[in-house]
Amino acid sequence: MYTDLTDWNLVALAKRGEDTAFEEILRRYQPLLNHLQGEFYLPDMDRDEWQQEARIVLWKAVQHFNVTREKAFGSYYKTALLNRRRDLARRAHAKKRSTSSGHVEIDANPELLSNLLVDTWLATPDQVVIVRDTVSQCQATRFSNFERLVHEYACSGLSIVEIAASLNADGKQVKNALARIKKKLRNEFR
Repeated sequence: MYTDLTDWNLVALAKRGEDTAFEEILRRYQPLLNHLQGEFYLPDMDRDEWQQEARIVLWKAVQHFNVTREKAFGSYYKTALLNRRRDLARRAHAKKRSTSSGHVEIDANPELLSNLLVDTWLATPDQVVIVRDTVSQCQATRFSNFERLVHEYACSGLSIVEIAASLNADGKQVKNALARIKKKLRNEFR
């Protein structure tokens, strides 16, 4: 119904309280909102917050726009959006410059801090047991005697040179054994 109307007609209807006309204007200028969102990034503002700000700016622009003017509504709305974006950026930078606001003692909320510092790469005790059992089983069934010894020495922290000296072997033999061990373990955990 409203898709055939000009911006001026839609603004006049929205000014009188027609919600559908307002929504149509918002729909028409959605690409502009998306463009400005991407072009002027604000770190503390997500997409939904920007959409809400754009609605507020649109409502104010509709209320203040003079339909009898020659200027197009689109450029008026874009200017209003850009001004609002600059205001938000200015406010964000002013907050960063303030001396004590925003500073929180690190132990003010220990529960929150402990939740924020959770290491997602950390294995659970059950996962550690499963990995150890799988490695032990692989070591017993898939490793050669030489690979088993190399693996034990490597896990105890010895370097390739130290392992080679302990086993009276060449460094290249130890490197090759470590490569075979890694390959066998990768295959076991796939």
